[in-house]
Amino acid sequence: MQLHPDAASTWYDLIIDGHLMQDNLKAAGRDERWLDARLHAQGIGQHGEVFYAACDKADGFFACRIR
Repeated sequence: MQLHPDAASTWYDLIIDGHLMQDNLKAAGRDERWLDARLHAQGIGQHGEVFYAACDKADGFFACRIR
């Protein structure tokens, strides 16, 4: 079953428990300015407020706050 998903479907962990994963951000072809804009659009002001955030190369993005 040799499955090979498209690169666009690969998700990159960007923030885990408030900690930015700088290498993953670069691997996804993004920068902190892009990430901050995406977080701001969801009403999140700081990386420390994020429990988990991820993106793919097809502009998919997911983030959830620390509760």
